[in-house]
Amino acid sequence: MLVNGTFFTRLTNANNEEFEVTEEEMANAFACCLKELRKFKGYTLKQVADGTEIPFQTIARYESGENTPSIIQAFKLAYFYNIELTDMFLAGYIDEDNREKFFEEQFGQQ
Repeated sequence: MLVNGTFFTRLTNANNEEFEVTEEEMANAFACCLKELRKFKGYTLKQVADGTEIPFQTIARYESGENTPSIIQAFKLAYFYNIELTDMFLAGYIDEDNREKFFEEQFGQQ
């Protein structure tokens, strides 16, 4: 995937073609994934905060897209959810119905 002309990681569409996104689009996709992943796992903001040592207010701002996590915070979240960081970004680009299927494939039925 290219972000503002810089190679980031390989994300592809249904036709297996790499696609280009802006930083804002990538941040929005990550925020969307965070919130949906937390709901899928059945966690509260407090549980995520306790498990990652990231203040729950900060996590809420990440989920709303108001703030973007640092790479360290993003890795903490990925580790907490037991998902690859690139998969967290990818999940943000999947429509809602297929995102749940993606999570089920990653984690099994919840």
